[in-house]
Amino acid sequence: MTDTATDKAADAKAPSEWRYKHLAFAFVVAFLVQSLVHPSLCYEGVVKTEMALVIDALVLGRVAVARFTRAKGNGWIFYAALLLASPALIEWIASLA
Repeated sequence: MTDTATDKAADAKAPSEWRYKHLAFAFVVAFLVQSLVHPSLCYEGVVKTEMALVIDALVLGRVAVARFTRAKGNGWIFYAALLLASPALIEWIASLA
């Protein structure tokens, strides 16, 4: 193999940076779903909305750290899935209480 072919193969195997556009889309979708699913006219709805905002803030902080440190790999998928699953997780947690 030539040097350029070796360099291309190494570049193909290198982990890519996080996909921040996908995470931003997940934030928007999760926020809209959280707004529609959790009623805010009662105390239980307010608590669920606060839990959703805490999850969003924690994920946003982690994404900011990842952006600052130029994180690579597929870790962003976990946080996108967490955001999209958060309404169901919050309902499950609220049913336990």
